[in-house]
Amino acid sequence: FLCFFVAFACFTGGVVLFQRHWERGVKIDDLKSTLDNYAHITNNYIKRHDLQPDEYAVHINNIVELFPENMRFTVIDISGKVLFDNKYSRPEELENHLQRNEILEALAKETGSSVRRSGSTGINYFYFARRFGDHFVRIALPYDIEVRTFLRADNMLLYFTLALFAILLLLSLYISHRLGKSMTALHDFAFSVETGKINSIKFPNTEFGETANQIIAHYRQLEQTKNQLVLEKEKLVQCFQNSEEGIGVFSETFEPVFVNSRFVTCANIVLDGHNAVTAAIFGEPEFARIRDFVAGNALQPDNRLFSCSIVKNGKHFSAKCIIFSDKSFEIILNDVTASETTRLLKQEMTNNIAHELRTPVSSIRGYLETILEQKNLDVQKQQSFIERSYRQTLKLSELIRDISLITKIEEVPQLFVEEDVNIADILHELGDEFETPLRTNNISFEVNVPVEVELRGNRTLIYAVFRNLVENSVAYAGKNITITIEKYDESEEFYFFSYTDTGIGVAEEHLAKMFNRFYRIDEGRTRDSGGSGLGLAIVKNAIMFHHGEIVAKNRKGGGLEFLFMLGKR
Repeated sequence: FLCFFVAFACFTGGVVLFQRHWERGVKIDDLKSTLDNYAHITNNYIKRHDLQPDEYAVHINNIVELFPENMRFTVIDISGKVLFDNKYSRPEELENHLQRNEILEALAKETGSSVRRSGSTGINYFYFARRFGDHFVRIALPYDIEVRTFLRADNMLLYFTLALFAILLLLSLYISHRLGKSMTALHDFAFSVETGKINSIKFPNTEFGETANQIIAHYRQLEQTKNQLVLEKEKLVQCFQNSEEGIGVFSETFEPVFVNSRFVTCANIVLDGHNAVTAAIFGEPEFARIRDFVAGNALQPDNRLFSCSIVKNGKHFSAKCIIFSDKSFEIILNDVTASETTRLLKQEMTNNIAHELRTPVSSIRGYLETILEQKNLDVQKQQSFIERSYRQTLKLSELIRDISLITKIEEVPQLFVEEDVNIADILHELGDEFETPLRTNNISFEVNVPVEVELRGNRTLIYAVFRNLVENSVAYAGKNITITIEKYDESEEFYFFSYTDTGIGVAEEHLAKMFNRFYRIDEGRTRDSGGSGLGLAIVKNAIMFHHGEIVAKNRKGGGLEFLFMLGKR
């Protein structure tokens, strides 16, 4: 009801004020029109009789006497000098009237009016002035009760409007009372939602009641849907929180809506800090491309997916941005350092394999082409070329074997079958295999490993560890040396081994790189001796397969020493 009252009151007041203002304006316009007629009559009289300013006092009074007695007539030239005033016998003594409001307005619009006190008579006048060429005719009426009454608006419409206002107010009271009952019931329903006592709300058997019952039915349906959404949201949040991907959802203004812990970790690595995730991260250069993509989506609304990579602090991250229909967006950060490293290693290995294969294949091809093209080649030469080709095929076989083994260790380690492996048996078998090259190079082979040392692992890989170490010493350590293999310690989980040779050793700068694939200390010498460059890489990977580690160092007395451990289980 109060709202109705205020609305009707404002409307009624506006109508009344407008009507009174409009009616007063109409009456003022009527008054101006009447005074304008008097001004034209006066001006026509002056023109018809071709009166000069010094004749105004005698002749204009003749016509002014025909007009209402209380009117004041004034003739003013264009410079503001008073030429005639029927209420003042000596007009030349009056001050200049150019700055009077009605004169200024008439000067600009031909007619002007104002209500003010006269400086010469001290009476309040309603002034009206009209410009006729080089002079003004001004007519003034005393602004007394009679004029004010004439300009006052008629109150009849006011009374009618107030009566209509009262009737409408009573009608609105009746309507608001009826509506209030239904609104009260709806109000009770709204508050009962919090207590869950919806069934206790009774609505009248009316159209409003039917509508309210429909509202309750929809509310129950929405409540059920909301509960399902809450449950699904909890599932989604749990999924996000436990995801191995960094997931962050942000609003259109780049403010975070949801970020999981993995996203915070990845973002801090990228930004090299330990700060909370805020909109400020998009001011950093690493996220600039994502920020530009989101900001420019308004220009390309169909482009909602963006991917890029971020490299920072030795880490590789893949970033994917998805923009939703409400202009919010999701960023998925993945640490792909391991896969990127693997990719680069594979690429490097592929290049190295191609490089390593090129030399023996080229040699074999050259020897065979020579034999085929030169039909009269000496038999001894042919035999020499065939033997050289055979040696190159041996190098190829060893290279392929080593590549296959190291690839299998890294890619499919689950294919290696584990069994009980006796280390002493492997070393005894290794001594038999290398008996000839050891004797030829006058190398002493000493084993200090108890026969009971046994572990659970893959026999092929363990054999490859010791075989490649011995092969490395035979090829590069020199002649007249001693190779010693011993188990120097053990723990509950590991056996600790030492492999030493008394050879020439290597420079310190090579020790950290010896286990890299295809790394050679002496490129030319290694190629001549036939090594693949994968031996020590196989050693390292095979030891890692058995949960161990290996390091290399130079012995004080000369030669190399490898310290490594192998897991018992």
